[in-house]
Amino acid sequence: MWLPKDERLVLKMLYKKCPGPGKEDHFPETELSHLLEPSKKTEGGGSDNNDDDGVDYKKLAQDVESIIKNMENAKIICSRLKERQLIEYNEYLAPGNYSKCSLKLSIDGWDLGHKYSTWWGTIHLWWKEHFNHPVILGIAYLLGAITTVVLQWIFSS
Repeated sequence: MWLPKDERLVLKMLYKKCPGPGKEDHFPETELSHLLEPSKKTEGGGSDNNDDDGVDYKKLAQDVESIIKNMENAKIICSRLKERQLIEYNEYLAPGNYSKCSLKLSIDGWDLGHKYSTWWGTIHLWWKEHFNHPVILGIAYLLGAITTVVLQWIFSS
């Protein structure tokens, strides 16, 4: 099954994060933002627009805004994956009044996440999904015909 780019990325990251198929993982809701941008960090580095503490508050505010936006997008993506029965996703309020979520990959979700976690698996899924597409078959036919004509022309001279 070929999924949209964001869903592929989230499923791949969940495959790496979850302990196994059917095994539940609990984490704070704020970690959902790292599913879309795993390398994004909220650190305020020094700059010209800072106070005495050396933190760039404009950059920090942009990073926090980006994290909140990614968290909302990840929730939407998780609900789509839940509709496709690739994951089980639930939000709940943990002790201390902060939001947590529980996530469990189904066997199909685990298998698909495993395939998306490697370059070869991703290419294989794309090829399997699009190989019988009429446009690709038409292009292959034209390339074959052009190659035949060019080879005949080369060897006839």
